[in-house]
Amino acid sequence: MANRARSARTDAAVALGAVAPALVHQSAADPSGAASLALGGYAVVAVAALTVRRRAPVAICCLVFAAFAATEAATSVAGVSLSALTLLPVAVALSSAGVAPLTGWAVQRARTSR
Repeated sequence: MANRARSARTDAAVALGAVAPALVHQSAADPSGAASLALGGYAVVAVAALTVRRRAPVAICCLVFAAFAATEAATSVAGVSLSALTLLPVAVALSSAGVAPLTGWAVQRARTSR
């Protein structure tokens, strides 16, 4: 049971760590209220999804990417810009789903070097 609690705390820390840089950097990218509201909504979805990413990594990856795409589309229509760091939750979700290209390369290299 303690292992499960530790895992949940780790997942929450990773989720917050993926979203926090974008929230901090947003004021430099576009300090408008519309941009902050859009990023806040995206951050809530991303944190909620990334905290349970181990249960269904591919579904969570699709959910985070869809939320990212919807947020980017809505902000581009509204004429506001988001921080480039909003892509970090997508990267974490891809990595959790095992899609990270460098991960595959590293595993393949480790297998062939034995």
